Amino acid sequence: MDSSVYPDLMSIASIHFDVLAPEPAAKLLPQRFKDLSALLIEKGMIEEAEVELSIPRNALETELRAVYLETYEELPPVDPESMRVYRLSVDVHAKASLNQVAMLYSRLLTPPASLPNDPVALADEEQFEQPAPYPWFVNIEAKR
Repeated sequence: MDSSVYPDLMSIASIHFDVLAPEPAAKLLPQRFKDLSALLIEKGMIEEAEVELSIPRNALETELRAVYLETYEELPPVDPESMRVYRLSVDVHAKASLNQVAMLYSRLLTPPASLPNDPVALADEEQFEQPAPYPWFVNIEAKR
């Protein structure tokens, strides 16, 4: 159903991504999220979006560090001590599913996998997954 015809179907939410990253990488994220927001507005999936980068007080830093060290147990590409948790918040008026919109934003934090054309090989899709350069958690806070 079209949310312009049924305005109550519009979902207003804050999508929060907590990312353990070094400062230079974190500072690049807001523009990437703004660029994606512009595309999603153009495609009619969201009506508007506001992006903000902050340092959260209530982050799951211990868990994010554990994920990072587990992912890169041998030789982490970035010294974990040079990283901190940043929160990237996107306040969005979504016309599409909030989960779908959040998953589209999450693709900016996860490298694409190279998938074969072989359906049998794709049955074990986990073997093609690439680790995210920086661990992250997402939380969706619905406004109505």
